[in-house]
Amino acid sequence: PLPPEWDRPDDELGYQWVDSRDYLDQVFTQLTEPQRCIAKALYLEGLSIQEIADRDGMTRNAVDQALFRVHRRLRDVLDA
Repeated sequence: PLPPEWDRPDDELGYQWVDSRDYLDQVFTQLTEPQRCIAKALYLEGLSIQEIADRDGMTRNAVDQALFRVHRRLRDVLDA
């Protein structure tokens, strides 16, 4: 959950606060489908890297590499 002070339409600087889930969904559209599945499993479902690897039939190293790419892509999107 967002802190209570974030639950307002505008702050004193004029920033628009958005629902965190809607924002994540919008950002996640910038990922490929496999990247999106891994990111949602980690960040939204709370699965560990090993649990994701086991669920998706991947090695832990492959999940680590995929998450590296996810983080790089999300950084690029959020910095734009």
